Amino acid sequence: MSDFFDDIAGLEFETETPTRQLPKIWWFNGVDAKTVRTNGEFYTKLGGCDLPWNVSNRFPDESGYSAPSLMWAPIYYREQWFTSDGQETRWLAHYEKGARKYAEQLGFAAGIDEPIILVTKGMTARAIYGKGGIIEEYQKTIGAFAMTLAKTTLPGWAFYIPMTAPTDKKGNPVYTETGKGSVVTLPVINPKFGATRDDLKTLYVGTEILQKGAQIQKEYKGWADERRGNVAPIDEPAPGRNVPQSLDEPILPF
Repeated sequence: MSDFFDDIAGLEFETETPTRQLPKIWWFNGVDAKTVRTNGEFYTKLGGCDLPWNVSNRFPDESGYSAPSLMWAPIYYREQWFTSDGQETRWLAHYEKGARKYAEQLGFAAGIDEPIILVTKGMTARAIYGKGGIIEEYQKTIGAFAMTLAKTTLPGWAFYIPMTAPTDKKGNPVYTETGKGSVVTLPVINPKFGATRDDLKTLYVGTEILQKGAQIQKEYKGWADERRGNVAPIDEPAPGRNVPQSLDEPILPF
């Protein structure tokens, strides 16, 4: 019988550190009803969050934190189409008629010490990542200004992207029709911040997060390429011209 220690001594293999399960942030839409009108908010089940997060009583059977605004430092992005009948979710390799987009972005949020995933789907994902959305607006304004000052390419997590719940001039929630008889409150880039030196100082993540971001980028390399189950093999031919295309705007990674 062979000896374990003799066998393992000459064995060459790569060690892979398992990535830990990361907490998540969700966006919940507000309510437009006769008796109550509320705005949307970001929510996480992660405990021990600091400002701008506050203890939330949204769900009676769990503890959580919520915030009307999010200071977000993105590292990796991924997306996947899916369909759901309310009971079962089917993950797709490419768009099919009636499918919705599920988007996840790995990064850091102000008030939370560890890396976390921002989870969005449908119209909310498009409002953040789609054409004319929060990410694009940030890149064209604050992000471009920071690059000009730095005179070099900056990591995506160097400055927080300020997102907030939508309000009108009077501070009331802004509701968007879904076309299906309901409304949503889509997050917007926070208008309090612009392409100025003072705002860049406020949005800078700081030395600690800047260094942590580089570590997380290495640790989670490949995360953006992972997909959920029941998708077709990766060598499946690209969809032909007769395949129905999405009515959503294309979502671009940051």
